Amino acid sequence: MWQTNAQYVVDQAGTFAPADLSTGATPVAAVGDDVGNGPIPIGFTFTFFGNDYTELYISSNGYVTFDPADQTDFSEDVIPNPNLPNNIIALGWDDLNTALGGTVRYRLDGAPGSQIFIIEFQNIEHLGGGVGVNAQIKLFEGSNDIELHGIEYTADGPGTDSWVQGIENADGTVGFATPGRNGVNWNASNDYVRFSLTGGPPPPAPTVITQQNGIFNACTDFQDGDVFADSGGLGGTYSNNENSTIQFCPEAGETVTLNFTSFAVENGFDNMIVTGAATGNGNYTGATQPTTIVSAPGTCMSIQFTSDTSVTLAGWAADISLSTPCAVAPPPTPIVITQQNGIFNACTDFQDGDTFADSGGLGGNYSNNELSTIQFCAEAGETVTLDFTLFDLENNFDDLTISGSVGSDGVYTGTTGPGTVVSTVGGCISFVFDSDISVTDIGWEADISLSTPCGIAPPPPIVIIQQNGIFNACTDFQDGDTYADSGGLGGNYSNNELSTIQFCAEAGETVTLDFTLFDLENNFDDLTISGSVGSDGVYTGTTGPGTVVSTVGGCVTFVFDSDISVTDIGWSADISLSTACGVVAPPNAPLMNCPGDITLNANPGECDAPFGFATPTAQDPGGGTVTVVQTMGPPSPGPFPVGDTVVEFTATNDDAPNEVTTCQFTVTVIDNQPPTMTCAADITQTNDPGLCGADVTVPAPTIMDNCPVIAGMPTPVADSPVTDFIFNALGLDDTPTTVMGAQMSIGGDVTVTATFAGDFGLTTESFVLNGPDGMEVYDNSDSLTDCNTNVFTFTIAEADWNNYVTTFGPDLDFLLLADPEVDGPALCAPDNFYQLSVEQGDPAAAGPILINDFNGTNDASGFYPVGTTTVTWTYTDGGGNSVDCTMDVTVTDDEAPEVSCIGGPVAGTGTATGTGGAIPDNSPAGLTVTLDVVEDFDITDMDVNLDITHSWMGDLSVSLTAPDGTTVVQMIDRPGVPATAAGCNNLDTAINVDMDDEAALPIEDSCPEPFTGTFIPNEALSAFDGMSTLGTWTL
Repeated sequence: MWQTNAQYVVDQAGTFAPADLSTGATPVAAVGDDVGNGPIPIGFTFTFFGNDYTELYISSNGYVTFDPADQTDFSEDVIPNPNLPNNIIALGWDDLNTALGGTVRYRLDGAPGSQIFIIEFQNIEHLGGGVGVNAQIKLFEGSNDIELHGIEYTADGPGTDSWVQGIENADGTVGFATPGRNGVNWNASNDYVRFSLTGGPPPPAPTVITQQNGIFNACTDFQDGDVFADSGGLGGTYSNNENSTIQFCPEAGETVTLNFTSFAVENGFDNMIVTGAATGNGNYTGATQPTTIVSAPGTCMSIQFTSDTSVTLAGWAADISLSTPCAVAPPPTPIVITQQNGIFNACTDFQDGDTFADSGGLGGNYSNNELSTIQFCAEAGETVTLDFTLFDLENNFDDLTISGSVGSDGVYTGTTGPGTVVSTVGGCISFVFDSDISVTDIGWEADISLSTPCGIAPPPPIVIIQQNGIFNACTDFQDGDTYADSGGLGGNYSNNELSTIQFCAEAGETVTLDFTLFDLENNFDDLTISGSVGSDGVYTGTTGPGTVVSTVGGCVTFVFDSDISVTDIGWSADISLSTACGVVAPPNAPLMNCPGDITLNANPGECDAPFGFATPTAQDPGGGTVTVVQTMGPPSPGPFPVGDTVVEFTATNDDAPNEVTTCQFTVTVIDNQPPTMTCAADITQTNDPGLCGADVTVPAPTIMDNCPVIAGMPTPVADSPVTDFIFNALGLDDTPTTVMGAQMSIGGDVTVTATFAGDFGLTTESFVLNGPDGMEVYDNSDSLTDCNTNVFTFTIAEADWNNYVTTFGPDLDFLLLADPEVDGPALCAPDNFYQLSVEQGDPAAAGPILINDFNGTNDASGFYPVGTTTVTWTYTDGGGNSVDCTMDVTVTDDEAPEVSCIGGPVAGTGTATGTGGAIPDNSPAGLTVTLDVVEDFDITDMDVNLDITHSWMGDLSVSLTAPDGTTVVQMIDRPGVPATAAGCNNLDTAINVDMDDEAALPIEDSCPEPFTGTFIPNEALSAFDGMSTLGTWTL
């Protein structure tokens, strides 16, 4: 099978021969703008860029894809392009619309073994109209060739619109376009294109290795034809304040050549220093490039680059060549090492990629009555990892015991395997297997890997030259490296130097620098040393410092100062460490084991529990005495409070150097006792004067619990206002909003819900939000739906949120960043806004909570309406135990109404008027007008006056609904219908009619001109007789 970067040949010299799909073809189901169809069976297995497919998807925009991720894209990206869609065959990729005409259909032709699957886009138009594509795609069984037969391709907007024809692999890294048809304006007719496989993948692209700290080995890290560039890469600029050393190392007996094709660094301030080369050593600055640098055979050469704090330039590029190109050797064949008695050493008995299995090997069962011990041993400074991919032993009867690992020691049985097992540095892991006399199972398999594969030599020494900088052991240098003046080994230092370098040891270790050469201009150039043990001072001439040793864990400082005249050979010093990097000192700390973790229930009626434990014993591997003291937690037997309490013991060897070991265990006490709660007595209170309710003070309930009672609040929520986007001439501008009333978060991270709407339909249109400190807190660059409301949540760490509140106060400013790709405001008007809603932690995680269902807080006081309101209180203690109680708050209406009578009783009359508005056209919802009536009397007769401006009275329907919401009278129902289809057409648009049950003419019987006067409504208004006038009437 071809690789996914398989090469295709594009052929345009074949025969144009489209198939006739007028019969037997299947049309796609979905048509329209930006729609997809699929999966559609191909009918055979088709290989595309090395992957096999039996179905595909057809996009309305002129392409076929084997990936369902994006079937609707109209962006016609130049191929190859990692943006979706990928895995495509683009016939004529543009913004097309299959609903405007034409047909998309497909058919399978031919006999099995030589079938052809044909997809046809027949007369498909561009989104703006006009036929764009009339063409076919043919997929051939067996050869896996692709043919495109184009009757007509016509660009949208001749000379300006661009579209694409070609193919692209699954990740968008490799593509083949028809020449002249990749993101440009093109037209064609009676056209033939064929894509066929050539038989192999293209050669790998050269690797660009940028300036950095590191050792690069030929044929492992780079090869013939790669490129070496500054840290900015090809086309970029390097950075300020750089200081790094890279080494290029040839294979044994071979050389590496760097041929510089460009070089530009800040003259006199930024420098490239080459050391260890056979030709080309020196200090390069400005535009004077090194041209060609060649290593000595089998020897590494070092390139150090330093830049100052100001100007940066384009840097350099150099072609890498090897005296002999890398040979491609077949990888060693992995072996399977089965369980047995023996010691297996890395790179001698096994290597990276081998497998460890039970005695039955891969796929077989182990045997009965086995008892064997195998050891896997790492090389010095290295580790061995065994990743168990299968584990199945007879549960509780057969077992594998592991020792010598980092964190995986133990006994394993059944199907619970050890997972990933790692040795100590330079150590051995032991596996003891024991099986009984009965059942055997499939056993185990484990992949073996090494921290450094066999055959890779340790990094060679490097030369660190005098410069400004701090160099840390095992990070910037190691045992065996060399320290030299700025001229490197064999070169002179420069005039007018003044620099300070420090060599720093690891904690508990020392650095030694043994000077083997020292020659400075006497009394004019000098090296000043500080921070050493006994070698601090100023050195000049040929009297060097000899051996310089740092303090334990300290730094040695070297300050070099040269004048404007003579320069000399300088110095070199061998660097050694008290313990080589990666080597772990043999353990001599005390051996001690603490009790295991324990979980207890709190004592009845108490918020704690006792737990007795003994002081663990400890042993000095060196045979000395050990002192053990408790350094954390309450002494035995406690008590221990509810929650987690860590108990720690520290063991110290009594003899020097007094090594220390600590061990810990956790005592967890659970509160499993529910609290009790008694609500206050029911409350009865009269209404406040003039109000239909009263402000009532409600006492909190009485709570009894074994743990302290805290009337906590539920999660506080803070919101920003709904904030309209700010736009400039380019698009979305910076748009701030403020979250008001922010609080410190207690008990967890903060959850923010962002609700927003606007032009965010493309992945290039981003919703990016910065927090109060100016740092980004959220970035949504997903392809969303234009102009629809989107709701997303994200979190802000509790510590960051609390820092916001501490620094900026309770009103926090957030900023939505400008994006010229987000159009507006007209595109999505009025939906161009965002709002933030913040849940500030989870107080339930921090302690008990008391809430009521009246207002959702821990205080039920407030305004209660006349009548009885039942308040339910809920208290949840810190252990999650809850209890409820209820109480009634009753407000009585003790205030008599006031009645004023003037004269004798008369029949009540009244009017109510509502103001309407524009009647929407062709809208069943229509226009609603409300009439609020404050008088309260029973209706004996009702008339309704309608003042309407509208032509075609036959289009109108008018109803009136009583305050009860259920009694509805249809007063007008399209006059003139069904006598005529359209109803009455009044030329005089002023309609002023009175609806009156006692009128002479029905409103529906004729089409008077004009519509004025008094008419009988379509349904009688007497339906409202006997009802109260009070309330809101709806017209």
